[in-house]
Amino acid sequence: MTSVRVLTQLGISGQEIDLATLRSDRFAAQLAEHRGAVVIDAEREEDIARILAAAVQLEETPLLVGAAGLSDVLGKQLARVSGEPESDAPSDERVAAPVLAVIGSMSASAQQQIARLAAACEIALVDVDVR
Repeated sequence: MTSVRVLTQLGISGQEIDLATLRSDRFAAQLAEHRGAVVIDAEREEDIARILAAAVQLEETPLLVGAAGLSDVLGKQLARVSGEPESDAPSDERVAAPVLAVIGSMSASAQQQIARLAAACEIALVDVDVR
C-alpha cells in the first residue's frame, strides 16, 4: 500500500487508517486512539472533510499534512468557522508566517513552482520516493 510505503520511506513509525474505516461510524473513535503519525487514505472531498471534522475533536491539535485536496477543504471549513465568506481574493492584511507545502505532483509545472519558491525564499525540501 502506498500509505505504508510513505511511512517506511520517511523512516517513521505510524499507523494507517484505510478507506473503509474512514467512511465508517467508528472512524473518529479510531483516530482518537492513535498516537504519532497516522496516514489516512482519502479519495474524495467528503473523505477529507471527515478527516478534518474528526481532527478538530482530538485532545491534541494534530499536524495535518496532505496535498491540494486537504488545503482546499481546510480553507472552506476555516472560512465557515470564522464566518468569512469564501473568496479567492488576496487579503491585504495577511501576516507572514511559516508555510508547509506538500507537493505530490511530478509535473514540470510543479517542479517549476518549487524552483521559483526556492529562488525567492529559504526552503527545506524532503523528497519521498514513491516508486
